[in-house]
Amino acid sequence: MRADLYRSATRSLHVVRRPLLIAPLYTLAMKPRRAVLLFTSLAMLALRVASGGADAPIQIDPDSIAWKDGPLTIPPGARSAILEGDPKRDGIFTMRVSFPPNYLIPLHSHARDERITVLDGTVFVGMGDAVDRTKETRFGAGAFYVTPTPLRHWVRTGEEGALLQATGLGPWTVDYVHPEDDPRKSNKESEP
Repeated sequence: MRADLYRSATRSLHVVRRPLLIAPLYTLAMKPRRAVLLFTSLAMLALRVASGGADAPIQIDPDSIAWKDGPLTIPPGARSAILEGDPKRDGIFTMRVSFPPNYLIPLHSHARDERITVLDGTVFVGMGDAVDRTKETRFGAGAFYVTPTPLRHWVRTGEEGALLQATGLGPWTVDYVHPEDDPRKSNKESEP
C-alpha cells in the first residue's frame, strides 16, 4: 500500500515538476508556423528594447537644431541642444554643448561614464584632485574621450571655444568637488 501511494505521488509530482515553458514549446513544435511567429515577435521586441524603443529614425539637420542656454549644471555661457533622449531620465541621451572661448567647468565628477566627441574647436581636460593645467590633455576637432565614473576632472576651452557632443546614460549628473563651484546654487531650477 505504501509503495502504491509512493508511485501515485511520484506520478503526480512528475507532471507538476515539468516546467511551465515545456508545454507551450511542445505545442509550438507541433505547429511550426506559430513557433516562427512567436520567435520573430520576441526578436523584434528584443531589438526594440535594445534600441531604446525609438519608433522612427532620428535624423537631424544641423540648421534645425534648437539651441538654448545651459544646461544649468555648468557655469553660464554655454548653449546646448538635446538630440536624443532626456538626460534627466533613465536611458540613452545625446546632446551637443557649445562653449565660448576661455570657458572652464571646474573640478567635478559624474554618476555615469561621460563620452565626448569634439566636433569643433579645442578642449583641455585634466584629471585629479586639483586643477593643474600642466596635467591637461588637449582634444581637437574629431577627438573622442571617455571619462569613467567617478573620476574627478575639469574641462576648459581655448581661444576659439568648442562644440562637443555628449552621449551617455541618464539620469545625468554633475557633482562638483567644491560646492561653491556649483552654478545651481544661484539657479532655482536644476537640469542636466
